Amino acid sequence: MMVVMHCGIFFLVYVVFLNSIGRRDVEEAFDKISPTYIRDMLILLSICFVGYIGLWNLRRWGVVLLLLMSIPLIAFGIQVKSLGLPNFLPLIAGLTSLPLWPSLKKP
Repeated sequence: MMVVMHCGIFFLVYVVFLNSIGRRDVEEAFDKISPTYIRDMLILLSICFVGYIGLWNLRRWGVVLLLLMSIPLIAFGIQVKSLGLPNFLPLIAGLTSLPLWPSLKKP
């Protein structure tokens, strides 16, 4: 149940971010944050998406990837002075999934 909740929340945030990219008002707001915000955030969230797919398939590498990707995602948010929920979701998912480690499948 916990894995479904983590993946569902992230997939929802990811889809909302992807759908907002083409809107002029959203792009103008993101350009005020940083000229490369959309590109950089899209790259980081896409790599996290791969980690969530691993978590969904109950693979250990998914948890490791989420924990590793939380570092640059949070650092990017601090750098552009725009921390939000998407910056912390992989860290929360990775930390709360650690108790499942013995039951997760090896690569």
